[in-house]
Amino acid sequence: MRSSFSLPFLVLMLFIALISNFPITKAENDVEVGVYYYAWYPCHWNGTPPEPLPRTWWTVVDKPILGWYNSSDTDLIKAHLGMMHQIGITFVLISWWGVNSDEDNATKVIFEVAKDIAPLYDIKLTISVEGCNESGVYNFTYLHNYIYDTYAEPYNRIWMHLNDKPLLTWMETGNMTGTVENRAAIHSDSRFENRIIGWSSFVDWFAWFPYSNSESRTPRLSDLDGFTSIIPRYDETRLAEYREVYADVDYTEGMYESQWKKVLEWIKQGKCHYVAIATWNDFTERSQIEPCFDATSFTPYPFYLADLTRHYIQLLNKNDSNVSGWWFVIVIAVLIIIILLGKLLFSLKPNLKIIQQS
Repeated sequence: MRSSFSLPFLVLMLFIALISNFPITKAENDVEVGVYYYAWYPCHWNGTPPEPLPRTWWTVVDKPILGWYNSSDTDLIKAHLGMMHQIGITFVLISWWGVNSDEDNATKVIFEVAKDIAPLYDIKLTISVEGCNESGVYNFTYLHNYIYDTYAEPYNRIWMHLNDKPLLTWMETGNMTGTVENRAAIHSDSRFENRIIGWSSFVDWFAWFPYSNSESRTPRLSDLDGFTSIIPRYDETRLAEYREVYADVDYTEGMYESQWKKVLEWIKQGKCHYVAIATWNDFTERSQIEPCFDATSFTPYPFYLADLTRHYIQLLNKNDSNVSGWWFVIVIAVLIIIILLGKLLFSLKPNLKIIQQS
């Protein structure tokens, strides 16, 4: 059977595939776009709690295109950083769950792998401390010292900085950030710019919305540093210990797009400087933008959210002259190739007819 696609058409499709993977150059508009990153695999692909429950803690239903991976796999880390670079991500907030935890061990590997790659990709990393000792007392001096000595100081070149200091973020958690004394201790170490991320009025930076079915789906902009968080989907229905909370599970409501449009408004007004996407790879709450085979998405295309994210980062960077110059060169070159191939095929048509007739 003969193909119904002409060679110029196939070349054009190849061109579209090429430019869709062309890395985005950071614009001069002082806006950074990052992702929350989870280094807790493989144990979080599907897990059971210490005490039996009617079902597992979580049931992951979306499969990454890279397969069920280990967060400490060096090739996996390189692949993730490469994907982020293609999309236009410039910083990564690594979810961290305490000294000598599985996430701590994986984070050490991530920084070691990233130390030579991240500078090439213009990607910075930092840690987002989670509630790792909710049943006990937090020793914030010890945590600050450990993170500084293990990560911030030796990997200063790739660590994200704010106001010329290493940035360290802390996720709002009942015990860790719940008291005035603890929040003061978090902010007490002057080596860092410490920021609490969450949903309450006392936080420094607002986290993503929605977090419950009753909450607004409009992102909030923090006055401090012009920080905001956005989220493509939220789904707790597969977490046994949580609630039946979900938002835009098939992406047909356009929640992600509407949040990005709000962000672009803030950027145009000069109000927003940091956009954190929740998340790169939290498959348990299904907020990931990592390319995957999605169980409930309206489209089977595994790169849907990655492409959509890249699209909005392109809009954010649309005034970057470096990108515009390269696009012009590529477009002209490929168009010339298409025209030449078209002429070649046209000139061959009479000969092809003679061959067919004979």
